[in-house]
Amino acid sequence: MDIEIEMADIPCEDAELLDAIHHPHDHFFKAMMNDPRVAREFIETYVNRDLVRQMDLTTLQVCKGSFVDERLKETETDILLRVMLEGTWAYFYVLVELQRKIDADMPYRVLKYKMDILDQHRRTHRGKVLPVVHAIVLYNGDRRYTGSCDFFDLFGDMKSLARQTFFAPFQLIDLTIEEDEILRERKWAGTLGFMLKHARSQDFLALLERHLLPTLHWIDAEGDDSIRRALIYYGLSQVDDQLAFINFMNKNILTRWEELGMSGLQKLYSQWVAEGVSQGLSQGISEGFEQGQTETIRAVAVRLLQKGMDALLVSDVTGLSPAELRALVAS
Repeated sequence: MDIEIEMADIPCEDAELLDAIHHPHDHFFKAMMNDPRVAREFIETYVNRDLVRQMDLTTLQVCKGSFVDERLKETETDILLRVMLEGTWAYFYVLVELQRKIDADMPYRVLKYKMDILDQHRRTHRGKVLPVVHAIVLYNGDRRYTGSCDFFDLFGDMKSLARQTFFAPFQLIDLTIEEDEILRERKWAGTLGFMLKHARSQDFLALLERHLLPTLHWIDAEGDDSIRRALIYYGLSQVDDQLAFINFMNKNILTRWEELGMSGLQKLYSQWVAEGVSQGLSQGISEGFEQGQTETIRAVAVRLLQKGMDALLVSDVTGLSPAELRALVAS
């Protein structure tokens, strides 16, 4: 007589049994690999022998946690082993691929999992060197695996270039050693570099006037409005005296306020001049600009309202609606 057991008949406290029933592959694989004898023989069997000879297999351990994408929990399971390799820890990541179909994205996912392992290691071992992470994929599909195991095959015709550049040392542009004269020769990228290089200089405005004036005139003639606005807003966030900066820019590239869509800033400039806005307000605006566009707008709006500026003018300057301004004040 056959006896059928319903899930509801299994005691809830038997968590291991429930896990084995609901996730049989995951439970079986991890239960086996958590045994030191199985893990050791697995490494000795499948890892390059020269590499195995460099290991101290008596230190082989199973690490806690899983790195599998949440969306793939039903088709993948994994385990992370670590072992001393020539006096330092190395990781061996074993991923079991349970999909019946070959997945061309497998090399990408494996690379992502390896980077996640390094990320976890860095969080728990700050200041230490990174460990080697070796990935092994255990596949049990319906037919022989014919997909690529090489991440760079995903780049198609650009495979060779990707292999040369992807893990190569990143290219560094060190503005601290770039000569101002060289930067001035390259008007577009040079202006970008010059502004970033000298952003924290106490004499930022004087440097602009001394070194970048011809370029600013050229940008006024050749550049588009988004570049002009970017220069102005970035400069406002860096200088101590916003009024002096606006005066300087007004003579050089702020020749068409309305066309630049900056009529609000023009009104603000006019009010600064008329009322002699304090340095404290200028500093507050500077700090606001450094926090990103959304926070910048809100910070500037609050400071202007606190200084007693008319709400309609603040709305025009910042682009925030009267309702948004009221909400800011209330908060």
